[in-house]
Amino acid sequence: AVKDSVQKTTAMIQGFKAAINSIDSALIKEWVEDLLYDKTFYGFNLESTIKLFFIDKGLTVQNATAGDESKNIDLYVNGKPYQIKPKSLEHKQSIKSYIGIPIIYYYKEENSLVIDCDDKYLSALL
Repeated sequence: AVKDSVQKTTAMIQGFKAAINSIDSALIKEWVEDLLYDKTFYGFNLESTIKLFFIDKGLTVQNATAGDESKNIDLYVNGKPYQIKPKSLEHKQSIKSYIGIPIIYYYKEENSLVIDCDDKYLSALL
């Protein structure tokens, strides 16, 4: 069993080495452009949509300042600070414990935006 595991692990590491060796400037440029133009733009648009949703629900929404952002605060809802994160990060417990601020999670489901929150106060208002 150990010999088989060592062989499988060795093969996997060889695959990683090949993948790393295939990274070049063109691939890095493509990744950076995707991050900047698609993912960042997409995330900011979703944050704006979430803010508008809260306003439509009659909640008071205040944008975070640069100082707030440095403390991991994205916005205030009824005076309470919140983070906005994609649902794909919900499983990362280290983020929750490190931030210490309630998190509003979002994800797309077909043509809808789904919002979830780990905070009882905000969940009760929605």
